[in-house]
Amino acid sequence: MHRRAAEILRDEPERAAAEPEIIAHHFTEAGLDDLAIEWWSEAGDQALRRSAFQEAIAHLSKAIAMADKAVGAKGQRAQLQIAYGNALMAARGYGAAETAAAFARARELASGVENPADRLSTYYGLWAGHLLRGELEAMDEVSSAALELLDHCPGIREASIAHRMRGTTHWYQGDFANARAHLERALAMFDPGRDGDLAFRFGHDIGVSCMAYLAPALWALG
Repeated sequence: MHRRAAEILRDEPERAAAEPEIIAHHFTEAGLDDLAIEWWSEAGDQALRRSAFQEAIAHLSKAIAMADKAVGAKGQRAQLQIAYGNALMAARGYGAAETAAAFARARELASGVENPADRLSTYYGLWAGHLLRGELEAMDEVSSAALELLDHCPGIREASIAHRMRGTTHWYQGDFANARAHLERALAMFDPGRDGDLAFRFGHDIGVSCMAYLAPALWALG
């Protein structure tokens, strides 16, 4: 009965879009774990986009608990962990211990995944936590790793994030010339029309954040 209920709701696009958590619940009760994980993930993603961060944490926690028992879902598990970290970042704060632990776990999971976008997301989550806690050496290590990632995949949309991280790190180091170089590079790469959805993954508008650091860097340089 639960399987049938989930299938009926899934086949109604408007209902499915509005209530993915209901579909996830029915697939869970039916014991169809793969489908349940898929729909809990969808529910978490929708909650993130509505800024319903507590709901996102709850939905993604359920998906993660089920995915941890599944076999051969490493890539999916990394994506779930990143989304969970993003929800914690908004709900608990960038520098919270819970957020840091979530992204540390995400980095472990993404290390063996051939998806540069996922790996860059984990670097950003860790870097933002180090920034809020004033851990400059750790910021330097993580932003360097993010930039090195671009050597293997220079064309990814998230490349602007790596340069934004590196430029901001240089800014806090007092190296305004290199800060300017990386922040201007990030701005040149960023396309608001194409990359606007990155704000949902990284919690801010990339162009605005780059200019917020570039302006005082230029000021310091005269």
